[in-house]
Amino acid sequence: MRPETAAALFDMSRAAERIAEVMYGVTLEGFRSQWIIQSAVERQFEILGEALVRAREFERPIYE
Repeated sequence: MRPETAAALFDMSRAAERIAEVMYGVTLEGFRSQWIIQSAVERQFEILGEALVRAREFERPIYE
């Protein structure tokens, strides 16, 4: 695995952990009513998605 891929996987893992941390103990109603929590979770999903795209680009020769 390339170092860049490992870094992207780390970024994905960290984003997922942050989502879990932010959402711990938050109900669906709490999530819906708190824009700051929504924004934090949304940003972490963006980071996760961006890292996924990077990982796919780094490893493209493997799966093509």
